[in-house]
Amino acid sequence: MALERALHAHGIHVNMEVSKLVHVQPDLVQQKNGYDYGIFALKYMEYWNGATLTQAVAEEKMHVYRLQMVVTLLLNQANNVRENIIKACGL
Repeated sequence: MALERALHAHGIHVNMEVSKLVHVQPDLVQQKNGYDYGIFALKYMEYWNGATLTQAVAEEKMHVYRLQMVVTLLLNQANNVRENIIKACGL
């Protein structure tokens, strides 16, 4: 009922029986530090296909994931200072 109310509040009208939804909880790698939780959450959302993870999230790759996130944000077309960054980097 709460899910239906939340969807309705956003103008989404669906006819669903919540009792038929299946709870899925994949085996996930847990962070071991106090600062990578956001990267873990973003990677899990990126790799989730609705039923399972399409790729494993590797803790030893956190530095790569962080760098990818920075590059994605800096070079995104919606970034208002994108051209300044590209120019400052000599790209």
